[in-house]
Amino acid sequence: MHYFGMNLLGEISTRIQKAFESGTSPKEWSSTPLTLKEIRELLIEQKGRIRKTFSGILGEPAANVFEFRDKKLKMIGDLFIFTIWHEGLHQGVINGMKRTIK
Repeated sequence: MHYFGMNLLGEISTRIQKAFESGTSPKEWSSTPLTLKEIRELLIEQKGRIRKTFSGILGEPAANVFEFRDKKLKMIGDLFIFTIWHEGLHQGVINGMKRTIK
């Protein structure tokens, strides 16, 4: 897998990529989902990979322009900001689900 908008190889397993592709649902998973422990370990490791891979290049152009609504994201740093915003949407849904369950 290539990092979003860049010509660098990623370290995300095919299993994870397939499970979370756009338009997929956990109802369709044919393999065993990751455990919370596995997810936690991957997220902890991710911090180091992000620092190592992207340190000093956030101001550089991305390999591909990403268009979202009326915006064109052209810089690596812009893609990071978008990604953080997008993950915040997911976190909001998770928080709402937790409140509903309680």
